[in-house]
Amino acid sequence: MNPFELHGPEFLAFYAVLAVAVITGLVVMRRRLGPDGPPNRRINDPYDIALLRGGPIEAIRVAALAMIDRKLLIRCDDTLRAAAGAVCSDDLESAILASTTAAIEPHRIPGLGVVRIAIDRRRERLEGLGLAPDATMRRQHLGLAFTAFAVLAGTAFAKIVYAMSNGHHNVVFLFVLGFFASIVALGVGLQIPPATRQGRATLALLSQLFAPLRQQRRPAKPDERTFLAAVYGATALGGVDKLMWQQFTPKANQASGGCGSTMSCGSSGGSSCSSSGCGGGGCGGCGS
Repeated sequence: MNPFELHGPEFLAFYAVLAVAVITGLVVMRRRLGPDGPPNRRINDPYDIALLRGGPIEAIRVAALAMIDRKLLIRCDDTLRAAAGAVCSDDLESAILASTTAAIEPHRIPGLGVVRIAIDRRRERLEGLGLAPDATMRRQHLGLAFTAFAVLAGTAFAKIVYAMSNGHHNVVFLFVLGFFASIVALGVGLQIPPATRQGRATLALLSQLFAPLRQQRRPAKPDERTFLAAVYGATALGGVDKLMWQQFTPKANQASGGCGSTMSCGSSGGSSCSSSGCGGGGCGGCGS
């Protein structure tokens, strides 16, 4: 039976089922891209782990959290600035320190060039290990996205043309449904996941390895707290200022703040800070 010969309500039901099937198939096929099997490489850098789990902003969040914890960064109301004399050999931490010589709002840090360069280097390393999507896999994701969009948009358009050519002009509901279904499919497809199948397997293995440590309310060592935040997110740590954590998401048209005389500056960010230990992926030469 030709589905385009279905009447309005019947075709709308058919199209709704088609949309669900296409979007579900898109999600399933996206998760199957890339090599399968257990991970053949392990990573031991917390910022690489955070990048693999949640993308660039998550890696920057975890790095900033670790630096506040070790008093390399100072919290000043809604801004961050580098502590006097703070140095670190880790590339991402060094980039954040270079970006915070003056007080800066957290949401501006991910967009700074020196930070993006540090993130890009880490992403390239993860791509080389097969844990993050490389250029070829990203093209495959985009191909699936545009294919799903073409199927849904093309089907709706073809039915609209068929209906109007047969004297039926009540196509508003189909137009709206087709528009939203196509946009949803495109939006889902364009969100390229930060990890491949092997990358997700690596994260699952790390989650198992750090499960005993997670049972502790707040580990004493800064590097342990950093790894917990990298593997599970800041919610795995007690006492973390969730508002500050959320402020790393880039915002548009928001005025920059500063650390003025009316602000109360300090190193506390809702977490218990420690100036000892290195943390942050085993970097050397850290201190304040």
